[in-house]
Amino acid sequence: GGNEARIKVNGEIVERDSTIIVSKGNQNITVDFSGEPYKLEWEQGKKTAGNLKTGAASLTNGYSQETNKTYQVSLNDSGYYTFLLTTQGRDIIRFVLYVE
Repeated sequence: GGNEARIKVNGEIVERDSTIIVSKGNQNITVDFSGEPYKLEWEQGKKTAGNLKTGAASLTNGYSQETNKTYQVSLNDSGYYTFLLTTQGRDIIRFVLYVE
């Protein structure tokens, strides 16, 4: 709906469950969301939402209420990285970055 989080990677809008190809180095992940608190986590590899480990790296350090924030993550190895944005109400937006 109109309250769904909008996510951009390096300025490019990301659709739910899509894969974006990026170059090695710093990735800018922008979250534009005015709803409830959310957390943003990632893990190397191509994972389902259920497979992302509890110990996945968090960009938000728990739940964040920042309505428009850019998080930076450095990805220096080729391959897939799975990102999950989970709202406090348990809506999950999953997307994958493929580092060339």
